[in-house]
Amino acid sequence: MKISRITFTIDNLEKGEKIASELLERRWIACVQVCAPIQSVYRWKGKMEHSKEWKFDLKTTLEGTPSVVQFIRENHSYEVPEILTEETISANPEFSQWILEECSGL
Repeated sequence: MKISRITFTIDNLEKGEKIASELLERRWIACVQVCAPIQSVYRWKGKMEHSKEWKFDLKTTLEGTPSVVQFIRENHSYEVPEILTEETISANPEFSQWILEECSGL
C-alpha cells in the first residue's frame, strides 16, 4: 500500500489548523505535523515579498491524495497556494498499515 505526504504553507496558523482538523475529522489524513513559523521570500505580481508562514505536513494514502489536495485548494486563503505531494517510495510497513486504517473516510 502506497502512502503520500502532502505539504502546504499558509500565513495563518489557525486557518491551517482548521484545514488539517477537518481532514482529520473526515479521516482523509492520518496525521499532521506543523512546523514553527518559517520565513518565506518570493516574488509575487512583480514585487519581492517577505512573509511568515506555517508549514503543514500531512500523511494520507496515495489514492486519497487528489481529494485531500482539492479540499486544501477549496479552503485555502491564497490565490495560488503551495501544495506539494510526494509518493512514498518506502515506509515502515506497520506505519503504512496505520495510515490505511486511519484514512478510512476516503
